[in-house]
Amino acid sequence: MACLFLNYTNRTVMREALPVSVKFLHKGNRELCRNVTSYLPLAAIENPDLLAKYVQPIIDSVIGGNYPLARVLPQIYTLNRERIQEHVMALASILPKCESNDKLALLQLFTLVAGDNAMLLEPSLPQLLECLKLYQTTTQALQVFLAMSNSSRLVAEQMSKIKSATDVNVNCIGSVAEVLRSIGSSFKDKNAEALTHLVNLLKKEDLEATTQGQVLREVLILCQNNGNLVNGTLIERLRMLCSNSCHIPLIDKLSGTGLVVNVFLNLLTCQ
Repeated sequence: MACLFLNYTNRTVMREALPVSVKFLHKGNRELCRNVTSYLPLAAIENPDLLAKYVQPIIDSVIGGNYPLARVLPQIYTLNRERIQEHVMALASILPKCESNDKLALLQLFTLVAGDNAMLLEPSLPQLLECLKLYQTTTQALQVFLAMSNSSRLVAEQMSKIKSATDVNVNCIGSVAEVLRSIGSSFKDKNAEALTHLVNLLKKEDLEATTQGQVLREVLILCQNNGNLVNGTLIERLRMLCSNSCHIPLIDKLSGTGLVVNVFLNLLTCQ
């Protein structure tokens, strides 16, 4: 089998090898199953369309406990969307059992699914939220929430939990800010809450100027779409929170709330 998959770039060989190889996933031989699992990602690189024909036995194997095989699913998703979407809940249910790399593969898949139909993932929010609590998976989990944030009311109700991801992984502050802004822009009744969370992100200790700029950029976008959020209190709070960065001189130029958008636009170039 190893010799066959050394020719994974050879489409003719893969066309003959894949039907036989996939059958070994369900023959009860752990060694053969492990070997096939390690080889199929190679086939997915060069010939995803050939592998996509066997998406059902692949999904069955993953759900049955062969979690590393999940790594091929993002590569073949666009070639067999409907079949994979039918099993989203079952795939999400195994997240707690997977190793970090396998979780990342599933989260990458769910990001693609959410881009097509975020509602399919709503029943699996508890499992997705748990991934925000793990340093290794926070960034990719946030990509799932970002893809869901402009259409899922249930995700909009989870802003506090999404913000808490920054307590686990400080490097994801920019991603958290993007999700919060997206929710605030998509659901008018959530824009004030989103702004509050964004401003609170600026209170993080030792926040780098670059990260601070990312958060301010999301504040800008949110305020542009929701002018009612802009007031003197907001400007004063931003001035206080940004007192140790290159952004404060721009904020200090404010002479009235009407200038806030122009000042924030200038912030985009202050990096």
